[in-house]
Amino acid sequence: MEQRSVKIQILYRMYLGSMNFLNLMMKKIQRSKFVLISLICVILILRSHEPDFRYLETVSEMLGIVIGEPINASFPITFYQSAYVDYRFTPPRLRIFTLNPCLKNYQFLSADLHFNGNNSAPVRKNIYGKHLDDDCPSALIKKVPCVYNPYIFSSSLKGNHDLKKVTIHFGSRKVELNVQKVYKKSTEGITVCLQPVYYYSQWQNIELYIEAWRAQGATRFIVYFHSATKETWKTLEYYRDLGMIEIKSWPSFPSLPIDIADKYPKIDDSVFILSYFLAMNICILDIKTTIGTIADFDEVMVPTNGRLLDYATKEMTGTKVGALSFGNYYVLFTPKIYTSHFSGVASPKFKILTWPSKVGKKTLGFEIIRDFTQYLFNASAIHIAQVHWPDKTCLSLVDCYVFRQNR
Repeated sequence: MEQRSVKIQILYRMYLGSMNFLNLMMKKIQRSKFVLISLICVILILRSHEPDFRYLETVSEMLGIVIGEPINASFPITFYQSAYVDYRFTPPRLRIFTLNPCLKNYQFLSADLHFNGNNSAPVRKNIYGKHLDDDCPSALIKKVPCVYNPYIFSSSLKGNHDLKKVTIHFGSRKVELNVQKVYKKSTEGITVCLQPVYYYSQWQNIELYIEAWRAQGATRFIVYFHSATKETWKTLEYYRDLGMIEIKSWPSFPSLPIDIADKYPKIDDSVFILSYFLAMNICILDIKTTIGTIADFDEVMVPTNGRLLDYATKEMTGTKVGALSFGNYYVLFTPKIYTSHFSGVASPKFKILTWPSKVGKKTLGFEIIRDFTQYLFNASAIHIAQVHWPDKTCLSLVDCYVFRQNR
C-alpha cells in the first residue's frame, strides 16, 4: 500500500512538473508572439509613412539576418555604371541604380565596400532596394507589365569613410562599380534634366524650349540622348557648342549573362518608359546648381510675375519650401512652330489642361498634391524624383520642408 502511495506521489509530481514546463513554454511563446506582433506593427507603421529610408533600412537589415535572401546569379539584373555616395545627407548615403524584375522586401544585394586606406579591408553589407515608381509592377503600364523595373538600392555609410569601389556578389559571378560623390549645391542657377531622347524629330521644340528656359534663368541642361533625326542632332550640337547643354549617351541596355539570357526577354524589349525613372534620378545627382527641375521638350515653367530663378530663390532660401509645383496649361501658337515660323510665340493662347484630379494626401504634416503638375526643387534636398511630383520621401528633412502649389 505504501509502495503504491509513493508511485502515485511520484506520478503527481511528474504531472505538476510537466504542467509547470508547459506553462513556462506557453508564456515564452506568448512573449515571442507579442514581440513578433509588435515588430510587425512597427514595420507597418513605418511603411505607411515612409518618412525616410534610414528607419526602413534598419528594420529591413534586422529582418534580413533571420529571413533575408541574397540576389543570386540566376536573377536578371543590370546596373548603372557607377554607384554614388551622397554627402548631401547625414550620414552619407550609398546609392546603386538597377533595372530588374520586382523584388521581395527581404531580397538584398550582397556587396563588399572598398574604402581608401592602407589597411582597410572590404566591409560586407546587405543592401536593400526600392522601386523608383513606388509600385512594382508600375501602375503606368496597366495591361502588360514590363519585366524590368527601375530600382534604387540605398544604404547609410559612416561619414569618415572614403568609399572607392563597390563589389556586388552573385555567387558564381560579381559586378564592380566605381564611385561618384555628390555634395550640397552652392552655384546659383537652374539645371534642367531631360528624359532620354528617343527617335526625336521636332527640333523646333528644342529651340523654343532652350530659349524660353534661358529667359527664366536656366543655366544648364542635361540631355540623355539615344536617337533623333539629323536636324534634331544638329540643334543639340549647336547648343552644346555654346556650352548650354551637356549631352550624355543613353545607349541600349546590355545583354544579360549568357547562362540566363535565353530565360528572360531582352532588357530593351521590356522596359519602355520605366527606364526614364532611372535617368531622372541619376540626373538629379549630377546637378551642380541650387535649383533643379525635370521637364520635357514641350514643358516650360513660368511664374505669374518676374523670372523663375528669382522667384524660386526667394521662396526656397531660408524657408521650409523644398519644391514648387506648377499647374499645366496648353499653349497654342499661330502659325505653328513646326512650320519653322516662330512669329506666333509673340501672341500665345493658353488653355487649362484638365485631367481627372486625384485626392490630396496628408503625409507627415504637409500635403502632396497628387495631380498632373510639374515641379521645381531644392537640388540639395531632393531624394527621389518622379515625373509630375517629387516622391513623398523626396526631401532630406521631411519635418522641415513643405510643398507649395503655384498656378
